[in-house]
Amino acid sequence: MTKIALLLPASLVLLLFLGCSGNNDTPTEPGRGALTLIVNPNPIVATRVAGTSGTYDFPFEIVLTETGGRTVTLTALHVDVKTLGITVLSKTYDANYLRDHNYSPVIPAGTTARYSFNLREDAPDSIFSSNVEADLQAEGVDDKGNAVRQTKTVSVTRR
Repeated sequence: MTKIALLLPASLVLLLFLGCSGNNDTPTEPGRGALTLIVNPNPIVATRVAGTSGTYDFPFEIVLTETGGRTVTLTALHVDVKTLGITVLSKTYDANYLRDHNYSPVIPAGTTARYSFNLREDAPDSIFSSNVEADLQAEGVDDKGNAVRQTKTVSVTRR
């Protein structure tokens, strides 16, 4: 048997493994709550507020799906907007904020929750001349008291 004939099956198995592994942001341990976090839109699009010289709306939605099989109660959602690695905007929404805005901080096992936000902030046009990103983080605890955290980084553009 030639070397190529021996290497071909091993190469196919390796390609199949790498192709299926993907980017799974949520390592799940049995018996622990886990979240996947999606941001819509991605990238977040900042829109200048009409009649202002530098006020922008940053509308986005955080979609959280519990994937570990345990109910998760959110303690906070964090949003940090950065340019050149420097934080230019930071917001934290705690469980009380979510309740006050008619969102439940509780995500039952296997379900999805959606949280819509529209940050309105003054921002100089110059921040959009470089790479602008938003780090979004969901923190909570599952129904056994285990800490649950999920982070996603997305680009921010200007319309």
